[in-house]
Amino acid sequence: MKDLLAFIIVVILSVAGAFFGPKIYASLAAGSRANTMIEQLTTGRSTLVARFANMGIARFGTGAYTAANVIAWRVLPDEAMDASSSALGNPFGGTYAISGAGRNFHWDADTIPQDGCIATLTGFPPGSGYTGAGVATSVSGLGAATVNAFPISPNTAANVCSSGNNAIRFVGG
Repeated sequence: MKDLLAFIIVVILSVAGAFFGPKIYASLAAGSRANTMIEQLTTGRSTLVARFANMGIARFGTGAYTAANVIAWRVLPDEAMDASSSALGNPFGGTYAISGAGRNFHWDADTIPQDGCIATLTGFPPGSGYTGAGVATSVSGLGAATVNAFPISPNTAANVCSSGNNAIRFVGG
């Protein structure tokens, strides 16, 4: 009888593991990528602020920074920069684009899955130097996206990260 009970428990755990395992793995992977993105953005912000420190009130300008310049300035770690193709890649397989916005700068990231979007928005630490983030379904929609101030609650993040594929604009300064 004990053997039968042990067998049934093993079968139940195996079925549950097969059903929930991929979901748990995907969630853990999204959290890891979100942490990597937050680290890249925080380090990148420090580099940009240092680079433009003596440029006055509108120190970041108002134009897009080319990927070649961002690579030359060493804003991101090597794994996020491809000098041969002048591309800036984010941990979710999408790209980064950075532009000046006067006193602030915009750091755009695309191709962010819903769980990664939620984990990234809710994971920003206080004092990161970013004031908020806006979310849209594509980079072209970020200009009209509402910027939510950090810290962003899980409910707000779930609401704005409603697409399976999101673009996020981080506002830093």
